[in-house]
Amino acid sequence: MGLVIVASRRRRLATLLLATAIAALVLACDSESVITVENTTTTQLRVFVKVPGGGIDSVTPTAGEHSSVTVPDAGNFYAFATVDSDWLETVRIKRDALNAKVSNPDSLRSLSQDDLAEILQTINDLNREINRVQDHPWDQVGGCTGQTDTSGGGKITITDNPAGGFPSYLLLCD
Repeated sequence: MGLVIVASRRRRLATLLLATAIAALVLACDSESVITVENTTTTQLRVFVKVPGGGIDSVTPTAGEHSSVTVPDAGNFYAFATVDSDWLETVRIKRDALNAKVSNPDSLRSLSQDDLAEILQTINDLNREINRVQDHPWDQVGGCTGQTDTSGGGKITITDNPAGGFPSYLLLCD
C-alpha cells in the first residue's frame, strides 16, 4: 500500500512539473510580438520584414487581406516589398483567357451586350494593373521602419500612393 502512495505522489509531482513547464512555454510564447501586414491595394505584394534579432521573414497578403510575422524580440524592424510574381502571372493568364473568349466568334455570339461590356472592362482593368506594375518595376514599392515591443507588436500597411506616380505603393509602419 505504501508503494502505491509513493508512486501516486511521483505521478502527481511529474504532472505538476509538466504543467509548470507547459505554462512557462505558453508565457514565453505570449511575450513574442506580432507584426500585422495589411494590404489595402488591389495588387498582391510580397513583403520582406527584417525582424529584431536579424532574421528575415516574408509574407504575401492578398489584396484586401492581412498576414502576420512573429517577432521574437522587441526592437526595430525594416520592411520592403515587391510585386508578387505568381500574382502577376495569374493576372496575365486571366487576361489572356478573357481575350481568347472575346476573340472566339462562337463564344462571342453567346454573350449578351452586358456580358461583353463587363468582360472588356475586366480586360482593361487587368491591363491597367499589369502596366502599373511593369512601368518601373525597380521603383514600385517603398520601404519603412517601425518598432515593436513585448507588450504588443507592429503594423505595416500597404497602400496605393495617393499622389500617383512612383513608387506606386507605399509601406507605412506603425
